[in-house]
Amino acid sequence: MFVETSPLILLGIALLGLFAGAGSLVLVHRDRARIPLFGGRFVCPDCGERSPIYRRLPVVSYLLGRGQRPCGHKIRVRDPLVEVVMAAAWTLVAARVGLSAILPALLAFVFTLVTVSAVDLDERRIPNKVMVPMSAVAAILLAGAAVVEGEPGLIVRMLIGGLAYAVPMFILGVVAPGSMGMGDIKLAAYLGAHLAWFSLSHILAGAFLGFLIGALLGLLLIAMKRKGRKDTLPFGPSMAIGAYLILFVGSVSAVLNP
Repeated sequence: MFVETSPLILLGIALLGLFAGAGSLVLVHRDRARIPLFGGRFVCPDCGERSPIYRRLPVVSYLLGRGQRPCGHKIRVRDPLVEVVMAAAWTLVAARVGLSAILPALLAFVFTLVTVSAVDLDERRIPNKVMVPMSAVAAILLAGAAVVEGEPGLIVRMLIGGLAYAVPMFILGVVAPGSMGMGDIKLAAYLGAHLAWFSLSHILAGAFLGFLIGALLGLLLIAMKRKGRKDTLPFGPSMAIGAYLILFVGSVSAVLNP
């Protein structure tokens, strides 16, 4: 399941993941504020005050400021958690595939999943301003990886994979209006293309795991009386977690047919 990778390389990936997490939070905050995602200064999402360079990593800022930004506004616990999750997820992916051609695509994949999940949890939507550019990045990185590996046929399989996940989601959205949004369908295509790198069976397993996680989470929240039976939950994070976890299955067929 994992390949042998130097601990120093994994440490470097983890540190880069912290900075990637900080970048993800910038996109999340700017999307919430309905301002352009790229360009401009790094500012407090609550008051707009510019932060010093050394306080731009929420983990560092949270520890140094005891949960407060230099301007005095509180830092949501979610913010440093996003950085830690990104760093951990990047490290595990690097341990999974090593310094291979597919690694850049999978790191960008994780960045997208964490970012859209954070937005979906806050606002019940998958942001197009993140999905569109990251889908273009994915197309370049995945195609490049296939060419470098000498398997251009993978490009076709990844296109099929995107459709294999998105089309059933679209049909489900038509049959049961309100169950799936267009954002979920676009995310499904994005997930399917990446999972197809490993195999088409990874798509089915990832989708099943996403639905299972979503169902279990819904039941848990109902049991805790945090949600009612008729309340809707953001499905993007469950899809993302299912797709991410299935990356670490060496062979789906071996799991299904032990």
